[in-house]
Amino acid sequence: MGIGKYTDLSIYQDYFHTGMIEAIAQALTGFNEATLNTLTLTQQSRLGHYAYTSMFNRLATITNRRDISSVSAQTPTTLTNVDHITVKLNRKIKEIRMTEDAWKKQGKNPEEMVTALGVMAGKDRMQEYLNTSISALVGALSNQSSTNYVSVCATGAGTMTATNLNTGFRLYGDAASGIRFLVMHSKPYYDLVAQAISDKVYGEVGNVIYGAAPGTFGRPVLVTDSSDLVTTDGTNDAYYTLGLTEGAANLEESEDDSVLIERVGGLENITIRFQGEYAYNIGLKGFQWDVANGGINPSSVATGSLWDMIATSYKNLGGVVIKSL
Repeated sequence: MGIGKYTDLSIYQDYFHTGMIEAIAQALTGFNEATLNTLTLTQQSRLGHYAYTSMFNRLATITNRRDISSVSAQTPTTLTNVDHITVKLNRKIKEIRMTEDAWKKQGKNPEEMVTALGVMAGKDRMQEYLNTSISALVGALSNQSSTNYVSVCATGAGTMTATNLNTGFRLYGDAASGIRFLVMHSKPYYDLVAQAISDKVYGEVGNVIYGAAPGTFGRPVLVTDSSDLVTTDGTNDAYYTLGLTEGAANLEESEDDSVLIERVGGLENITIRFQGEYAYNIGLKGFQWDVANGGINPSSVATGSLWDMIATSYKNLGGVVIKSL
């Protein structure tokens, strides 16, 4: 009786990973240096469902006047610490099954199928990373309302303008220079373009027409039509624009990928079966995940009340949110 050995089978994991790595490398425009490190993507193995990092609370002030004529004792100031908590999100790559014959009839081989699946998985994964970061930041920052969120929808023509963009920056006061990068939907972006052309702002209109770069107060922009930047009242859509500081959101690929690719017999036709699993942690600058109310492996991280502010000042959070029509 013959017994098959691993040398008799095709192992396709390398093809899958090659395709996924290439896709991820091409899609990294939403993270790290491409966003001036406002959105970061790293790799760090994490056990369990959360990651805790202890940090000292910043004192309101650590220096003050010294009375040179006094020898009285000082009242000691105590340092306190708080946990920065990130939450792990568990994900799957859906099971895909194809007959080997289907590929043969096209003159192709299963390796091409696996490489194609790797490319698709890589692109979807990066898009999900970006959308998850956006949804968490919009939820957490807008939940701080008066300090990190402003709606310009009610101020006459509530579309995005340079004035309305400046209104958002103004929320950060003297720390506004720390807002380094913008993430916006194409609707408010092109509203800015239209305003520059209409108002014929000196030096800007030429930039817009010939260079396609509207005035954003020197901040680079990532334009993405993410559904997480859109909200609706049932009739009209409104759009969120994020003005981000360094380290606003960090994603950590926190577990090794598990990929299953195998030939399956016992059916009328030999099939190739494919599925995968991975996990990553998300954390926000100045916030901790609400473990008690948010729980493990949440279906969404967009609920602002599930991100508890731990920074001592709103100027130490990830930025501002501007809502426009």
